[in-house]
Amino acid sequence: MIRCLESCDRFHEAEVEGLKLLEKLHGGKRKGKKILPEVGESGCGDDGDFRELVVEIAFSLLKCAASMAPDKDDDYLRRVLCLIDEVKPWLR
Repeated sequence: MIRCLESCDRFHEAEVEGLKLLEKLHGGKRKGKKILPEVGESGCGDDGDFRELVVEIAFSLLKCAASMAPDKDDDYLRRVLCLIDEVKPWLR
């Protein structure tokens, strides 16, 4: 769904969908400002396909942020960059 929204230049809607999916990984509970759970937390990241999905969602959010950069504030862009840092362990 996120890719379809992106391809139609509906970046805001794609962003909302991506963040909702990542929130569900935590079960609605986040630790501080982190968006992603730790790899292996509650079984997250044990499956290669699941890891790939998390990484794809994160990079879709990065593309959306880049496309909407002039409309977003610095805090939002910093949060997306932090998300990219959080996704690094998921790449292993």
